Amino acid sequence: AVFNSISESSNGNSSSSSTLSMKPRDVLSCIVDKQLGMNEKPDYISSRAYIKVLRPTIKSKNGGQERPPWYNACPGVNCKRKVVELDGGLSCVACDKSYPNKIERYTLSACICDGTSYTWVSMFDEAGEQLLGISAKELAVIYENDREQYNAKFSKVSHQDYLMNIKCKKSTWEGAIQERKEIAK
Repeated sequence: AVFNSISESSNGNSSSSSTLSMKPRDVLSCIVDKQLGMNEKPDYISSRAYIKVLRPTIKSKNGGQERPPWYNACPGVNCKRKVVELDGGLSCVACDKSYPNKIERYTLSACICDGTSYTWVSMFDEAGEQLLGISAKELAVIYENDREQYNAKFSKVSHQDYLMNIKCKKSTWEGAIQERKEIAK
C-alpha cells in the first residue's frame, strides 16, 4: 500500500518512496510503553498512523471563543514568535520591532491512531502545509470567504493513513510536567 507522508525524509523528499517509508516503524503504544519523551532529550519514532480528528478550530486556553489553527507570526528573519497589535501596527516582543505585515503559521492539533493506541499531536507550519497542501496564509483567505471550502480542506485529509515522524518531549507548563508530541520533519 502507498501512504502519504507528512514528515519529510532526510533528502528533502516528501513522497511515499522516500527514506521515511523505508525506516522501521513503531506503533503508537510504544510512546507509553517505553515512556518516550520523558527524558531530558526528545525521542523520535516513525509511525504509520490514521488521522482520526484534525481540528479546524482551536479553543482558547481560557475557555473563550474558538479561533482558526494558525497564529500571526513575526516576519523577521529566523523569528517565529507571535506578533501583537500595537498602535495600529504589529509588534514582536522577541525582536523588539514593529512590522507592517505578518506571516500566518499553522498550529494544528490532531488525534492520530493505529491498531494499538491513539494520541494527540501538534503540527506546526511545515507539517501543516505538507498535510493540507496549502499555506496558512492561503487557508486564512479561504476561512474568511468560504467556510464550506475551509472545512472541506480538513475533511479531505482526515480518516487517512500517513507516514510520520513523531517527536516526543517533555515540557513544563505552570509547574506541571507534560508530555508533548509533534509531527517532526
